[in-house]
Amino acid sequence: MQLFGAKTPDEFQRGQTPRDAIRPASHAELLKNVCCAQKRYLLETNLKDNESRPVQLHSQFQLMYARMVNIDLRTKQIWDRNIRSIQNNNQISLDDIQQGEAVVDFAHPTSLGGGVFTNGFAQEEKMFLQVAALSKLPHINNTLKHLNIRLDTIPLLLRTWQTHRFIGRGKNLYGNSQFGRRHRYPIDKAHITAQNVSQYFRQVYPPRLVNILAMAAPDMSSRRSASYSYKNYQEILNTAYRAFKLARDYGIHTIHTGPWGTGVFRNSANVMAVLQILAAQYAGVQLVYHTPHSNDQEAYQSAIRFLRSNKGLTYQQVLHNLTKKQRQNKFWRPRT
Repeated sequence: MQLFGAKTPDEFQRGQTPRDAIRPASHAELLKNVCCAQKRYLLETNLKDNESRPVQLHSQFQLMYARMVNIDLRTKQIWDRNIRSIQNNNQISLDDIQQGEAVVDFAHPTSLGGGVFTNGFAQEEKMFLQVAALSKLPHINNTLKHLNIRLDTIPLLLRTWQTHRFIGRGKNLYGNSQFGRRHRYPIDKAHITAQNVSQYFRQVYPPRLVNILAMAAPDMSSRRSASYSYKNYQEILNTAYRAFKLARDYGIHTIHTGPWGTGVFRNSANVMAVLQILAAQYAGVQLVYHTPHSNDQEAYQSAIRFLRSNKGLTYQQVLHNLTKKQRQNKFWRPRT
């Protein structure tokens, strides 16, 4: 199903660079709107622009949302074929995502782009600072709010143009790469100006298509319970499955992901690896699971060992075994 852009999976795969994306506006113009002081200006100008020239919206991105489908936990067996996940210990940037592949956006549940317009600089914000859909995020989020779409229930597939790329250590999507340690975040976006923007970005010419799969993990930091319930596992698994099935329906069979929701949302890296691999197995897509840090690598290997020990069981049985596992090992519980 769709909000804007391509009407069918076939149309989705036939992308030509639109005229207004060949020579995008300078990124300095976009980034000046990211500063906190200019947030109101950005909202006002984009909403006015969308009302007067809505057709421009379609040429900058295509946005599809997932159907409310669930995994049949009672009958589906795991390991009916080889594991559909490859571990990659290297860092990844948006430049590394090839056409026909997608990268998972560790999304905010109610706001696509997360804190990109304030002081956020995690994986989601890094991606949206590099794409043409940046200036349209206020309009997208207003539409999602109007339709009552939450990204922890209904994932989105965003196909947009990468118009700029980070240079230096800021290009990595995973990990806490920093330009300097004197700021809380790698870039103090309030200090980016037309004069110094070239220190952080280079223009991508011609722009290249990228597929961003936005799905939100549960925020376990705001919950009183120090453990997962069976319902938690089920909801996380179905969210990931809906996202991966949506990508597959639009001809995407390789998805780049990593320790989803294990930062400020305090989820267990072990659990999130298990559930993403199970969802990919059911959806029939190939995961490239990025673990650039040693603790993420160990969590992924623990997840693989757990899945191998549960070979031949139904998804329902595996989820019940996860509830037992967290009682035995703190690394399988939400981080406190």
